[in-house]
Amino acid sequence: LPGVVAAKCGAHVILSDSAELPLCLRNCRRSCDINNLPNVPVIGLTWGQVSPELLSLPAVDIILGSDVFYEPE
Repeated sequence: LPGVVAAKCGAHVILSDSAELPLCLRNCRRSCDINNLPNVPVIGLTWGQVSPELLSLPAVDIILGSDVFYEPE
């Protein structure tokens, strides 16, 4: 994950994946734990939906995307 690398380099990051893919969110959390990044937040987001969790996030300077397109077929 590019976000894990950014965090290891000292950036303050928030990792996210689809709220509809809990296994992916668990894998993100596990990647943080394995890389000694226990304080990196991992949140589930759904495109087009604004959740209270999303609204509570701090302002960010950069949005780094990876694997942002998904076609299940």
